[in-house]
Amino acid sequence: MAHVRELARKYTTEAVETLVKVMRTAVLNLSVQVSAAKELLDRGYGKAPMIVTGEEEQFRKAMDLTDDELDAII
Repeated sequence: MAHVRELARKYTTEAVETLVKVMRTAVLNLSVQVSAAKELLDRGYGKAPMIVTGEEEQFRKAMDLTDDELDAII
């Protein structure tokens, strides 16, 4: 696995240059340009943190609920 990672890293400069070309090419679909720009930003600055809004209980799995919570749902 480390061998594959090392091999892939040899193409980092070329890959970034390709993403820049894709991002700047007006002929391409806008969504493709945005995707390339996002990939560049993610690599340069890391992915933006996700913020989940709404009721926290809404996102819990049934197996994480207590017996009382399951009874209340039933």
